[in-house]
Amino acid sequence: MSGVLEHTELVHFDQRQLTARLGVALVDQFVHEHLQWIFREQPVSDVGIDAIIEQRAGGRATGRLIGAQIKSGSSWFRERTPDGWVYRGISDHLDYWLGYELPVLLVLVDVDNKVAYWGHIEAGQVNLTSDGWKIVILDRQRLDATACGPLSAICARTRQPTRPIASTLQHQPQVTTASAAARSTSPGLRNPLLPAAQRMALLTLMSIGKRPASSRELQDRYGLAILKRDRDALTDLGLIDVRKSGPRLVLELTDRGWEWCAQELGAPQEPRLKNANAALSAVSIGIDRYMRRNMLTPADLFADDDRRRDECGPQD
Repeated sequence: MSGVLEHTELVHFDQRQLTARLGVALVDQFVHEHLQWIFREQPVSDVGIDAIIEQRAGGRATGRLIGAQIKSGSSWFRERTPDGWVYRGISDHLDYWLGYELPVLLVLVDVDNKVAYWGHIEAGQVNLTSDGWKIVILDRQRLDATACGPLSAICARTRQPTRPIASTLQHQPQVTTASAAARSTSPGLRNPLLPAAQRMALLTLMSIGKRPASSRELQDRYGLAILKRDRDALTDLGLIDVRKSGPRLVLELTDRGWEWCAQELGAPQEPRLKNANAALSAVSIGIDRYMRRNMLTPADLFADDDRRRDECGPQD
């Protein structure tokens, strides 16, 4: 009868659809249980992104987002390599994911063994083929607690958070030529003309980790005395926060300061550097290679264990 659905159409739900639903449910579970992050399925008009994952840190949603395309079932694990599985796709899908506003994860779900593996879809990770492209999803990249650091690094490289509105209103730096230039050249915040004393201050604060340091600690422990003109310049550039804590000043890197440090570590060695400065530059480049290989940020590398547990571990 015209306009009436057949009985078989109403009840049809094949194994492929069931496997797909199981895969999405497992990723939902893993994100909440292991990462302690937020999972939002995109069930309407799915054109290549199955879910949006939001980072959570310190008991708060951060606004840092990652898109996820989920592939479920044994068929995605047929082409094994020594360190993972090959996923092959068509060019239209790759163009869509590379042009997506958010970073995109490809998640392969083994529904039988209840485990998922992820890969970051970016130009440097894919290889073009005669009929499309391919990427290796590494078997060491499980979607479990070990993924928190690498996924946090992907979030951090893609979108830097700002201060909460309330604290921003309480800390409005004066607009100067230097600060305007820094904002206009974002994300290239590293200033090659930054004086040595200011560079030293930023890198020392980086090495301390994601915590404030008093001026007394900086001087007694590291032999670093930051002059007022340097503090003011770094504050004006938005690279550090300075506040009073009792009788002493307390300094801490901002998110923009952490980004500056990441760029500074990866900066090419300048030919004119000699002796100790050249050695320090070489070590910095080596640290940058390590972070990139393991998808870490300076904040991950130098954060203390309590801070890392707060960002990635169980939270109230």
